[in-house]
Amino acid sequence: MRLKPLTITFFLSSLLVLTWSGCDKDDDNDDGGDTSSAKEIMIVVQPMVGAEAVELNTAYDINGQSVTFDRLKFYLSNIQVTDDEGNVLADNDGLPILADTEQNGIIVGETEEPQLYMITFGAGVDSTANTGSPMTNPYPLDDTEMHWNWNPGGGYKSFVMEGTVDGNDFVTHAAAPDVSSNIIYQEGITADLQTVSTTGDHIHIELQVDLADMLDGLTIPDGPSMGTAEFNRNYMNKLGTGTPFSIE
Repeated sequence: MRLKPLTITFFLSSLLVLTWSGCDKDDDNDDGGDTSSAKEIMIVVQPMVGAEAVELNTAYDINGQSVTFDRLKFYLSNIQVTDDEGNVLADNDGLPILADTEQNGIIVGETEEPQLYMITFGAGVDSTANTGSPMTNPYPLDDTEMHWNWNPGGGYKSFVMEGTVDGNDFVTHAAAPDVSSNIIYQEGITADLQTVSTTGDHIHIELQVDLADMLDGLTIPDGPSMGTAEFNRNYMNKLGTGTPFSIE
């Protein structure tokens, strides 16, 4: 009978040791937590005229013409942010960005890479996205004002500018003649991202689009320029050269 207290004491001591070991393991797991260092990549598209951010209903001198914009919207598609080995770090899930003068930025993905290398994109809407409908497509392809609603076969408008030139109204809606055409869409535009800071809570990429550069050498015509009008093709081709784009 005298051995029983010793046996019970040994049993309780063993149980305490096991319990303490289990707590240590749990604590180790808790301390590990979420060790991910991935940061969100945000892109802000900023329309510019030279060094000035575009403001609606403000007059700008472009090629000797006095130009104001009261509407400005355009798509950038097939966005890919890559590292120096060409690995895609972010692609906005394959969706385009709809840029205007009031865009607050869009998250296109996240990465743990300490440095970005390049962004590749296209200006406008390609034939793949063009076949969809704003009634069923997700944002930003759900904007009915950026689609030829009266002619579903015409698809989306790639670039929209409306305003005045030398006091006269002008309207330009650049778009393909049908959903299967890429005549307006400009692919393979690139910009260097190596100077973009990856410190802080998220990665901020400001992609500037200089409308003065885009319209350099062109005369903005009065009245409407729709679809594949020569003026539209010319400024879309200029976007395709990449020179109007820069990273800040």
